[in-house]
Amino acid sequence: KELKRPLILVKIANCHISLGNEQKGLSMLESAEKESAAGDVEVSEAIYNYLLQKGQTDRAKQGFERIVTTHEDAYYSWYKLGVIDLLKKKPQSAVENFNRSVIYKPDFAVGYIARGVAMYETGAKDKARLEFEEALKRDREAVLASFNIGVLFYNDDMLDKAKKIFVDLAKEFPDYCDPRFQLSYIYFREGDLDAAEKEVQHCLKREPQPRFSWALAQIRGKRFEKTKNPVDATAARAAYRDVIAKYPTSEYTEESRAALRKISPDTRIVQPYALRGATKLRPILYSVRLILVEAERIAAYDASGKKLLWQIPTVKNTPVVDIMVDHALHVLTADGVITIYELVKGKEISGFEVSTEVRSLSGGYNRIGATSIVGSGAKARSQF
Repeated sequence: KELKRPLILVKIANCHISLGNEQKGLSMLESAEKESAAGDVEVSEAIYNYLLQKGQTDRAKQGFERIVTTHEDAYYSWYKLGVIDLLKKKPQSAVENFNRSVIYKPDFAVGYIARGVAMYETGAKDKARLEFEEALKRDREAVLASFNIGVLFYNDDMLDKAKKIFVDLAKEFPDYCDPRFQLSYIYFREGDLDAAEKEVQHCLKREPQPRFSWALAQIRGKRFEKTKNPVDATAARAAYRDVIAKYPTSEYTEESRAALRKISPDTRIVQPYALRGATKLRPILYSVRLILVEAERIAAYDASGKKLLWQIPTVKNTPVVDIMVDHALHVLTADGVITIYELVKGKEISGFEVSTEVRSLSGGYNRIGATSIVGSGAKARSQF
């Protein structure tokens, strides 16, 4: 089937954004949107769906709303509007949009599953279960419907019924990890830690993810709590360290550090820190902040989670020559100016001029030392 030009542009935009060329990719999406004919619903839906995947939620919503205004039977757009409502924590509105989706396409099993999820969010558990069962009637291969029924049973503490569904799904779809992951929860609650670990290990081999590594660490930590065995302590420590080393920015990292300290109070945690890009000067670690001079800015990151705390844009014609941190950030630029910033939000405090021959800074907050290069190449030191 020959692809239409706007659809080709969407695929090329995907490549650009994947390679880090965000602006170029978004520009191509805008071109695709303009070239897409008013009646070409498929192309328009592809564009807005892609925008939704990239976090452009409001823009995607506006696009899908335009589609259903001119094409009331565009079931997929109604479905996506329901998904956006779920993302915005508006389950009742989501139910209404999913209703329209399945009205225009009664065999759309995913629509029933989504409506079931939305109903569950409103507290209508029985109606949600009926939706998942309806999805199974429409499509016997709707794995997600069976899975969601199992989750409903689990949340209602009907563990035997939930276990049967997840065991059947794990046998029928061995490459699908979520049923096994849910089984690990059930075994964990039942106290069968060996069975729980077996299921998680299977998930880790198939599809390594932070949540699976964290689950393994919790299982081993629980085992150590029960046995107080040094061998189990070693295994738990290894699992927590694995989470920290492999997923330093995940939501489980801080909890892993805390658990590791609990098992071994004298633990010192050392981990590699991958920089996000090329740096101009040496990185500085001060308190809980890592300060980097990057290509177009000075950036302060949380040293534990790598979250950007603040940034100071730099000027291309006056590059940063050196920085020093001690209670405040001192930045020396090539025009012979030292600017001082506070460390909480990176706000400018003050600044003053020095010689353009100054090459490095040293000292402390109340007294700054500078090293200059004089005519013969000798170094001269001065204080401010």
